[in-house]
Amino acid sequence: MITSLLATLLLATPANNVADEAWSQQNTDRIVIVAGDEVVTVSDIRKQLAPFARTLEGTEDQKSAAIRKAADEVMRSLSDRAIVLREFRENSKMTIPPAMVESDIDDTVRRQFGGDRLRYYAALREAGLSLAENRKQIEDRIIFEYMISEVRKGIAEVSPARIQAYYDAHKTDYKRPEQVRFRQIAILRRASESPEETLKRAQAVQAAIRSGTGDMRERFASAAKVSSDDENRSAGGDTGWRDVTALAEIAVQEIRKLPDGGISELVTLDAGGEKAHFLFLREGFRPAGTAPIEDVRTVIETTLREEMGSKAVNAWLERLREKHSPEIR
Repeated sequence: MITSLLATLLLATPANNVADEAWSQQNTDRIVIVAGDEVVTVSDIRKQLAPFARTLEGTEDQKSAAIRKAADEVMRSLSDRAIVLREFRENSKMTIPPAMVESDIDDTVRRQFGGDRLRYYAALREAGLSLAENRKQIEDRIIFEYMISEVRKGIAEVSPARIQAYYDAHKTDYKRPEQVRFRQIAILRRASESPEETLKRAQAVQAAIRSGTGDMRERFASAAKVSSDDENRSAGGDTGWRDVTALAEIAVQEIRKLPDGGISELVTLDAGGEKAHFLFLREGFRPAGTAPIEDVRTVIETTLREEMGSKAVNAWLERLREKHSPEIR
């Protein structure tokens, strides 16, 4: 897609301000893609390529080849964006409210610049963007994302038969090792405690759970939220399904002894030179093998919907290319 002259323009990379001025005088910006009122310029493509070009290594020939390939991809992407914007502006009665663009800017300022709008303006100047150009870019992106999302909305639901067929054809992708699901309470030594006091605190938690009434899982989860010293406390000690090979063998051995819903004895492990005490409640074991379809149905459905969405978008873009026939100069 890329022409020889355009490739020369794109590959010219000024090294400093003096070279930049000379390059600008010799290579004025020009339009390279036209789709109705939507245009793409050399500078549009160079801005897209700049981050990629800075990461390149190898010989000059290798870098040039990589940039030419990337330039083709960028040109196709910008060409598609141009025809999508043309389609929106020719056929949609919608407009993008200025408040939506301003909200996008506010979000960027907050996330990337710590709420400092002056830093944001400085970044725009460094990138060679005026405020008007920046707002236009944001509006175009919002329109493009909206149009793509509308195409994706139209894809059909994934049928159970299609999910089953995909599962049957990709069973090797769903192999898993032996897994265990359990809850845990970790009792770690605090700065003001002696090792003996930490052990007594762990024993007190264990005794309180065992002597309580009602469902053991509920008692354990409540105790974890109050007494556990690890990151699982907010989930009632629930660690989710874990590969057995990723766990301490002594913990696995203790959990294997338990029935589902059973609580372990105190297990003491070394944690950075300190003794840490653990209580486990077994939720279940899974043998090694292929995950049943029930466990991966949601993952497969997401995969298929993504594939269907991509095909729908590509087919739609192809129709727009034929309809609007963007001119590559």
